[in-house]
Amino acid sequence: MKKQILCTPKNYESVLKKLNPDSEYLFTVEDKQNKRTVKQNKYMWKLIQEIAKHVYMNDYEVYLNAIKKADAKSEYFITAFEMSEDLRKNFRGVEFVRFQEVNNKKCYVYKCYLGSSKMSTKEMKELIEILLDMANDVGLDLVYWKNIFYAR
Repeated sequence: MKKQILCTPKNYESVLKKLNPDSEYLFTVEDKQNKRTVKQNKYMWKLIQEIAKHVYMNDYEVYLNAIKKADAKSEYFITAFEMSEDLRKNFRGVEFVRFQEVNNKKCYVYKCYLGSSKMSTKEMKELIEILLDMANDVGLDLVYWKNIFYAR
């Protein structure tokens, strides 16, 4: 079972005492990232809506293009049948990659993006920069949009 525990140098001993001494564990230590802000999220979706109006796409398509360009965290899934709707319930971005045969069965391969809700503030800033580039490409007033973003 995979479990995440927030641990600081001051409380790591109390965390370790809660573990079963007869079990083996694999630890990964990484810095805790600050999650993206609500303000960043609202700004991102307003920008996505404006881009979508100019390129005749829906918001989801613009969002998926942006997170792909940002190389957002993702996972691959191979399923025995069409599961894109089920995957969309768990992942923000779902992209069909290809068909693949596994044990003489036709399977679907999907790339599933974890999405902006799982991004740090730094990753979200990078995603917004990509959206600003996309906005510039479709002729939106970049000065206006950058002023809104950086005026926080």
